[in-house]
Amino acid sequence: MNKLLGSAALVAVLAVPGSVSAQAVVGPAVAFHDDFDFGIGATVWFPLEDVSENFGVQGDFIYFFPGSESALGTSVDTDYWELNANATYSIPIDADVTPFVLAGLNIASVGASVESGGIS
Repeated sequence: MNKLLGSAALVAVLAVPGSVSAQAVVGPAVAFHDDFDFGIGATVWFPLEDVSENFGVQGDFIYFFPGSESALGTSVDTDYWELNANATYSIPIDADVTPFVLAGLNIASVGASVESGGIS
């Protein structure tokens, strides 16, 4: 039930991408993780024009849907989400695409519930 409510809230946030202010950019995010499969979320980016036109701050929240695994009468249901805060530097080149580098902090949460033979 918590996954359903969290997913519904996330879809509501993603349904209105746009700008928080004239400078901030807000939008949806899609992710893939080797261990936790597909994830969706939201991202926001703010330029730091007082520092340099190439610097910015980016943050995102991603909720993953790893599913459950069953083996030998045991079922494991896993929850995983992550929150990221990054400093970005856009590499100035003359092209339609702007490459960038980032460094930041990642906070992640993983939880699991195990059912075995009717015992959880």
